[in-house]
Amino acid sequence: MRKTFWMVLPALLILGLAVLPAVGADKVDKLTDADVLKKLYGTGLLEIKLGDLANDNSENKDVKTFGKKMAQDHRDANKRLEKVAKTLSVTLPDKLNKTQQDTYDKLKKLKGSAFDKAYMKLMVDGHEKVVTAFTSTMNNAKDKNLRDFAKNHLPAIKDHLALAKKIKAKVD
Repeated sequence: MRKTFWMVLPALLILGLAVLPAVGADKVDKLTDADVLKKLYGTGLLEIKLGDLANDNSENKDVKTFGKKMAQDHRDANKRLEKVAKTLSVTLPDKLNKTQQDTYDKLKKLKGSAFDKAYMKLMVDGHEKVVTAFTSTMNNAKDKNLRDFAKNHLPAIKDHLALAKKIKAKVD
């Protein structure tokens, strides 16, 4: 199951949700809970920025509301991740990495319905994969706090996915 998690993560990179260097099956054993924490936190930073961007670049009320929810939920999740990181003495990123910044910059150029379609596609595709990733983390992380974080946040991720699908269907 742990191998599946790390094989799914590269797909998330493309979507800008767990933006990190592509991880092949040969590198699975080299990743640690600290690496997972950093990636999750970086993903949260991107989700916050994209959620805030939705408020500026969308003309659709549902997309704006979804963006606000994503930004707030990820602010809250990142605060919880900071506590987990502290227990593991892990230093978390304070800015987007290059791939995340590129994703943000691409979406920043879009406005109105073009933004809505791209943003909601990103949200649906990414959250589908994040459900799998969190399930794997919940089952395979070595650190109990990280496993508990994944377990406690999986229902919210599933809710985000359901809502994203509903809004995506409206904007397509």
